[in-house]
Amino acid sequence: MKKCRRVIEWAEANNVEIAYTPTNSSWLDRIEAQFVTALPFCGLDDTDHGSHRV
Repeated sequence: MKKCRRVIEWAEANNVEIAYTPTNSSWLDRIEAQFVTALPFCGLDDTDHGSHRV
């Protein structure tokens, strides 16, 4: 709990809001289908240009 308190204090001091999420991935099952239609609009479409360096 000591570590958790340090994280909370750091977040408060740095104006950070901690967003707690579930620890398993089953919560994603309901929105997985939405990713297929949303990804092209999120700036990921056509980002594999030959001029990009790895």
